Amino acid sequence: MFPRSIVFIVLLLFFISQNSIAQTATGALGVTATVAPVPSVPSTCVLDSVTSMIFPNYNPLDAHSDDATALITMTCNAGISYDIGINEGHGSGATESNRSMTEVFPEATGLLPYGLFQNSNHTDNWGDILGKDTVHMEGNDLPQQLTVYGQISTDQMIEPGIYMDEVTIIVTF
Repeated sequence: MFPRSIVFIVLLLFFISQNSIAQTATGALGVTATVAPVPSVPSTCVLDSVTSMIFPNYNPLDAHSDDATALITMTCNAGISYDIGINEGHGSGATESNRSMTEVFPEATGLLPYGLFQNSNHTDNWGDILGKDTVHMEGNDLPQQLTVYGQISTDQMIEPGIYMDEVTIIVTF
């Protein structure tokens, strides 16, 4: 048998030789990932266009009221609820239920009362109080048209001239 010291030396040389044959090196590997946000379609509504409302020549002695229409065109994303309102305009003392056009020629002193309505029967006033006198719609990704019905009632003794007003269309979504 071999003496213990020889076995120890042989084993030591074996382990040393193994370490010299198989070496290990270490280092760091950086890992980075960028996750982009998922694109989403914002909830939007666009007021595409509003046509002018032009009344025919008003004759206070005519037995019929003067009627006119205008179109509002809206495009909203599908499923978006929205309301369209119309304010009182700029006529002196005007309210949403009693609007007034102001004379602009020749003297700029007169007022001509008129109304804006949601229906052709002129029974549903069009204002801007949500849930009361606005028009509620649902978007469908396509242009949607709404008709504004205007009326100047009969028997208004006013000065001849040109009368105008401007109202604001308010879209809430």
